[in-house]
Amino acid sequence: MFTNTATVSGANPLKDDVELPNGPSDSVSHVEFSPASNHIVASSWDGTVRCWNIQNTAPQVSLLGQQTHDGPILDCCWHTDGTKVFTGSADKMAKIWDLQSNQCMAVAQHDGPIRTVNWINAPSYQCLMTGGWDKTLKFWDMRSPTPALGFQLPERCYGADVVFPWAVVIMANREVRCYQLASQPTFVKTIPSGLKDQVQSAVLVVVLSLLVLTPSSGSVGLLHATQWEAKVCGYLPRQAVWKASGNCRRIHCWTSGNSTSRYFKVNAKQEV
Repeated sequence: MFTNTATVSGANPLKDDVELPNGPSDSVSHVEFSPASNHIVASSWDGTVRCWNIQNTAPQVSLLGQQTHDGPILDCCWHTDGTKVFTGSADKMAKIWDLQSNQCMAVAQHDGPIRTVNWINAPSYQCLMTGGWDKTLKFWDMRSPTPALGFQLPERCYGADVVFPWAVVIMANREVRCYQLASQPTFVKTIPSGLKDQVQSAVLVVVLSLLVLTPSSGSVGLLHATQWEAKVCGYLPRQAVWKASGNCRRIHCWTSGNSTSRYFKVNAKQEV
């Protein structure tokens, strides 16, 4: 299904990269572009979350602001309207940061570090999904200080993703839990990842019926998730940063510390 012998020719794709100013002092845990503007947000193990504005013309980058937790920030995500950012931290708290007012307040709490935060924008409801190392998955209505719904997990939450009407949660035992979000969050089933190493992150590509998993070994595993039956359909054994693109039906993979860039087309036998 996949080969890894070809590379994309041409100029160095890194030559026009622009470093974000005023970056964090420790490792970055998550980076995400705004769904509604030219803003990018990054959370860090130094306990900060920062937001930058990016102008396409120069490009010019400016720091818009930052907020803090009392511990490393393990994850962040955007509200659908692009004006608010959610953060989850090792201090067992999740916060909402309103960029327009630059105000930050706590909206969720666990009995252990909060590893994942995901905003759910369903037709009939909106809520924040948080996964923690206390082996719980919780759903929060922003109008209430207590969770609207919660699920006990068999192991610590190590990663999660939401693409309505589905949510997936990966756990320390390398299993994946699948949830249906249509009317309200409902557990569907547990599937094995099929990977030997601990999974660190997950991205759903619903249009392709794919769940993209990145284990600690640096490879990229693809689970064909039709009917939520686990079937490993390919690996990209690379130390790489990747992006799953559903509309063009391909996986974009960049090699760390290298100028090579590769596109892996799903259900094809070669790179494109």
